[in-house]
Amino acid sequence: PERVAFAASVLRDLPLLIADDQRVNHRRQRQRRPFRDAVADLAFVPTGGHKDTAEGKVPSLSSLFERPRDLFDPTGSAGSVALTAILPSSAFPSDALADAENLAGLRLLGLKSALDWPAVETAARAIDADEDATRAAALLRALDDDADRLLGKDDFGDDDDTKAREDDEPSVVSSWFGRVVDSFAGSTTTTNGRSDDKKKRRARREQERAD
Repeated sequence: PERVAFAASVLRDLPLLIADDQRVNHRRQRQRRPFRDAVADLAFVPTGGHKDTAEGKVPSLSSLFERPRDLFDPTGSAGSVALTAILPSSAFPSDALADAENLAGLRLLGLKSALDWPAVETAARAIDADEDATRAAALLRALDDDADRLLGKDDFGDDDDTKAREDDEPSVVSSWFGRVVDSFAGSTTTTNGRSDDKKKRRARREQERAD
C-alpha cells in the first residue's frame, strides 16, 4: 500500500513538479537532466492485478514495479481491439492507479498507448502459456487491424500490379493477412506459370523425337 500511495502522490503532483523544474532550469540558465526524464526512468509503478482490502485496492503479490515508459495504457487499443484483451496484466499499471488522474500523469512519463513488436511477443508468450484461444483470436485481429502501422504500407511491395490489385480489392489487400495471401498467390501463379512452360517444352521435345 505504501508503494501505491507513493506512486499516486508522485503522479498527482507531477505537472507542478515538472513546471517547477523547468522554471529552476530556466533561472539557472544551464541545462541538466529534466525531472520528467529522471522520473520516467524509475521503476516505481506497480503492475498487475489488485486485491480489495479495508484500505482499498492494493497490488497483488504477483505485481512487479516497472518504469512508466515500459507499460501500456489500459485505455489503449490496436485497431478495434483493446490492449487489455491482448496483453497480460503485468503490461499495465496496477488497477489501483487506473483512474484518470493517475493515467494522465503516467502518460506524461511515456506510458505507451499503441502495440509494438516486443509487446506482440509478450502477448504471444502469455497466450501460449495460458492456452487462451479467445486472446489468441484477439491478438490476430489486432495485428490485422494495425498492420499498416506495425509493418509499413510497402512491406509487400509497391509495384504497379500491387497497386492495381489494391484498387480492385481494397477489402482484401488492405489487411495484413490479405496482403500475405495476395503476395503468396502472386508468387504461386508465377511458379505455376514456369511449371507449365517446362511441361510444354518437354512435350515439344518428346514430339520432335517421335517424328
